Amino acid sequence: MDGNNIQVLHGSLFQGLPNLLYLHLENNKITNISKNAFSGLVKLRLLSLSGNPLNSLRHPTFLPLRSLSTLSMAGNNLQQLGPGVFHGLQRLSKLVLSSSRISHLHSKTFQGLGSLQELHLDGNLLSNLPESLLVSLQSLEVLNMSHNSLSSLLPRTFSGLSRLRVLDLQYNMLSFLPGDILAENSALYRLQLDGNRWNCNCHLLGLKHWILGTLHTRIRMLTVFVKCSEPQEVAGKYLDYLEDAYLQGTEGCVYTTTPKGMSSTVPGEHLVLHPSPEGQKSEADSDHLDSKASLLLPVSTQSPEALILPQTLASVLSVPTTKLPSGAKRSNAEKRQKNITNRQK
Repeated sequence: MDGNNIQVLHGSLFQGLPNLLYLHLENNKITNISKNAFSGLVKLRLLSLSGNPLNSLRHPTFLPLRSLSTLSMAGNNLQQLGPGVFHGLQRLSKLVLSSSRISHLHSKTFQGLGSLQELHLDGNLLSNLPESLLVSLQSLEVLNMSHNSLSSLLPRTFSGLSRLRVLDLQYNMLSFLPGDILAENSALYRLQLDGNRWNCNCHLLGLKHWILGTLHTRIRMLTVFVKCSEPQEVAGKYLDYLEDAYLQGTEGCVYTTTPKGMSSTVPGEHLVLHPSPEGQKSEADSDHLDSKASLLLPVSTQSPEALILPQTLASVLSVPTTKLPSGAKRSNAEKRQKNITNRQK
């Protein structure tokens, strides 16, 4: 039934087809689907509604399709998806929502899709995601969110997706990712990050360590490309080739727990703060940062598999400079260097 002029799917339209397995309704002009339109299709496995001008979905629409495994709605005009619109599709394993002009997803949009293995959201208008959006998708293996407008992702966006194998975030507007955002995705072997606007400063130190640790501990892991767009002096270079010292000393970068506007998931025991006495400034600070506190990254003593350093994020802060009392410069600098050396052992 694809490629026709169908505009409305009325109630009980397919009532007399209980053995139907595949239904192709793509490339029509469907704008409205009655809540009982798919009633009676208890054995349907594949439903394609791609290439229609459909702009809304209601909760009971797919409820009768308890055997459905593949639902394709690419190329529609959905814009927003509310809570529970796919509820009842307990056997659904593949959901395609590509290029449907989606700009907003409710935190419970995908609730009830515990069997979903593939989710395609590429080519939409998403600029952010609710942190709990994917929490119910424990079986998810492939997630494609490329070609959107994502500018940031919250630290627990992919939490609990222990079976995730493929994650595509290409061609978004990302400049930063938390260093531990993928710490729970132990099955991940294909990660695509190219085509973003990565700002290679101390914000990405944790991500760099995760990439290097992962490449050394997972045989199946493919190369991860994080190509710097900024700062200008490293534009075109790859993050994992930059020295830690460069990232730590990027002009204007001062360590705190997170960049502005984001919440931290770093446990307090991972943070070691060394406040400078009021009115003092060490020579080591002069070389890199003017700050009231510096964050030292502990070197993990766990197995190589656990060498995913805690989130090492930063905010760009403006901190006034201070002077060190006469005769105290060399002493403070030596103490700071000794602390760093001990922690690296």
